[in-house]
Amino acid sequence: IMRVTTFLQVAMFLLAGCAASLSHGDLATDSIHATAIVIDTHVDIPPNYATAKVDPGLLGNMQVDLPKMVSGGVDVAFFIVYVKQGERSEAGYAEARQAAIAKFEAIHRQSEIHGERIELAQTAADVERILAEGKLVAMIGVENSFPIGTNLSLIKDFYTRGARYMSLTHAGHNDLADSANPIGRTLETATPEHGGLSELGRHALLEMNKVGIIVDVSHASEATTLQTAALSRAPIIASHSAVEALSPI
Repeated sequence: IMRVTTFLQVAMFLLAGCAASLSHGDLATDSIHATAIVIDTHVDIPPNYATAKVDPGLLGNMQVDLPKMVSGGVDVAFFIVYVKQGERSEAGYAEARQAAIAKFEAIHRQSEIHGERIELAQTAADVERILAEGKLVAMIGVENSFPIGTNLSLIKDFYTRGARYMSLTHAGHNDLADSANPIGRTLETATPEHGGLSELGRHALLEMNKVGIIVDVSHASEATTLQTAALSRAPIIASHSAVEALSPI
């Protein structure tokens, strides 16, 4: 479990450092890009992904598809199981869970349809093996923990389905934590619900640590982020966050 976390952290740290010190087109940059394991940590997908209507094997209008990964020199991509915040009720949780499962299945389907070009990795060792075989690597991230509702046993279920990181929130507070951008509000007018992590959120975070899902704090409030960093027994990530001075939400 820790090997997966460490592998991804080191790769992203090295790439971030290189990007900060070298300009695009620099020969040294090109050399590093060609030899490093390049990871895209957040690729959103539509509900009908990996079907005849949205075939990632073809060059299309999506920001990321398999031809673009090859031409851009991207080795690994985290494809995202995202479900927007909905009604916090048993019916709302059930609907969100089914939407999440559909996206898990779509990501698996991508590897089934294009197995000669991309394969789903579960571990760091899988990443190294798949790349050595000359294929692209797919991994799974979950954006927004809303689909688990209050059922923490679903964390292990999502891990079994392939999730290797999960964010606590998206737009809107949920049962686990406060969001940085509550629906219909700004940071200046937002009212915290939990003051960061809820008690359930604390248990969820430790369960993610236990099963091997990296905790992602993108879209989380400042209090949620700081409490997560203090409580987590494993390193956390911010998979796709901006600098607050440029984008306060």
